[in-house]
Amino acid sequence: MNIQRNIAALDAAKESVVAASNAKDHFLATLSHELRTPLTPVLTTIETLELDGNLTKSQQSAVGIIRRNIELEARLIDDLLDFTRVTRGKVHLIQRHTEINALIANVLEICRKEIVSKRIDVRLDLIAGEIYTYADPARLQQVFWNIILNGVKFSPTGSVMTISTRSPRPDNLLVEFADNGIGIEPDHLETIFQPFEQGDSIITQQFGGLGLGLAISKMLVDLHGGTLIASSQGRDSGSVFQVSLNRIPAPSRSS
Repeated sequence: MNIQRNIAALDAAKESVVAASNAKDHFLATLSHELRTPLTPVLTTIETLELDGNLTKSQQSAVGIIRRNIELEARLIDDLLDFTRVTRGKVHLIQRHTEINALIANVLEICRKEIVSKRIDVRLDLIAGEIYTYADPARLQQVFWNIILNGVKFSPTGSVMTISTRSPRPDNLLVEFADNGIGIEPDHLETIFQPFEQGDSIITQQFGGLGLGLAISKMLVDLHGGTLIASSQGRDSGSVFQVSLNRIPAPSRSS
């Protein structure tokens, strides 16, 4: 009788936890959507103001500051939306043959403004020829974008970032992002991919953000059947993020 009561209590507790988790996800999704909607017309207005040739230099500077902060706010909200979509199973991959080196080039072009502003020296060591995986290129691009921007964010001005690709086995490919930024403490390596995790409070205060980019990236890599791992020798020793994916033959070019 006691066993049955204990089982019933455990089942009730489990249902309560699941309900609370679902309620939290629903709240975050609703909140993110409601916060994101009014930002669109604001960004449009700011972009129009930036094209106004009658603004003084101080006004142009002020408009630029407003735009950058709104874009940051929009990115934080987008991270919340993506996190809730992934955790609720709402992300559906549209997969096709995807060439990795070309994808990296696309992402670097998207991140050009951030890279140039911190004078990051990006060095490429890409495998000769083309390497393909079966993936959703938009979502895989999001993963690379998150990792690169994360490296830029936590690296000093004028530092070096190395991006390399290789194929240790015929059915496997690795993409590696190495920076010489602030690094990761050993006890934080196990939690770096957890949601809302940024290491310690000092890092959060200094660099801001929600700590969702890497969590989302790992979830997306997992959905692709790959792995995302991080390594570091500790504080001020830089970080290495390695994405492992299945490699597939290049698509047939026959008509």
